[in-house]
Amino acid sequence: MRHAGEAHGPVMPEQFRSPAQVAKFKRKQREFDQLLEDLNLVDAEELQHRNSVAVSAEFVRLTEFIG
Repeated sequence: MRHAGEAHGPVMPEQFRSPAQVAKFKRKQREFDQLLEDLNLVDAEELQHRNSVAVSAEFVRLTEFIG
């Protein structure tokens, strides 16, 4: 579910130019997520689903290690 609050969240840049820029974006995203949760606009499960790479019903399997 998307809501009006998400329009005010941090916007990921097209390209990160440094690790510091990645860390800054991640910190802002965590703070914004916490704000949404504190305001009861989303619950923890919804945040987890939105921020996850893989949907919880899918299993990620490594079939080969490259090393």
